[in-house]
Amino acid sequence: MEETLRPYKNVGWNIAVGGDRDFKERFQSKKFNITNKFIDQDRFESKFLLVNKNFTSLNLFCRTIFKPLINHWRKSNQAVILSNLFKTYYFTGADNLQPIELIQQAWNTKENVFQGDWRATPHDLTAVGFAIALQLQPITIGLADKLKYATMLGNIVEQIMVNGKLFQFNQIDALLIELIFEEYLVFNIEQNEALKRLGF
Repeated sequence: MEETLRPYKNVGWNIAVGGDRDFKERFQSKKFNITNKFIDQDRFESKFLLVNKNFTSLNLFCRTIFKPLINHWRKSNQAVILSNLFKTYYFTGADNLQPIELIQQAWNTKENVFQGDWRATPHDLTAVGFAIALQLQPITIGLADKLKYATMLGNIVEQIMVNGKLFQFNQIDALLIELIFEEYLVFNIEQNEALKRLGF
């Protein structure tokens, strides 16, 4: 597996895990690798207590039998969290997309990650954050809607930074958190530069 994030000046996340290494070696030493003048990497890493958490034999057995049911239950929980954010920010979703549709988009984008093919699944908070982060990418959504998504994502980013150690994020969360922060910071930098060009 190799993820190389969208390059942008002063934003340098680069996740490179893969090759012939086994699962434990691949994720045991997973660290945030941030080269950004706005972030102190040591302080950033101190916010998290990453746990290399794999499915137990019982987990694997249950998922073999009940995987569709488990996945449906997890998607529903994540959609409820996203729906509550929509209500908090009085947002109906761009193009009238419902929370469950945005969650499904995220699952489709990283199917192996969300379905537990790497012997772990992400926390609901990082799953929802990733679903929102996808909406900040350069697609057909208007700027007004993107700004609302960015505001909601800012709430999740704050939760991750303030309570990161309490969530006991795993190695899968580490991958998604990097993607979430990359999209969030790039979007905000782009908007700040656009305002500067307008003389603000």
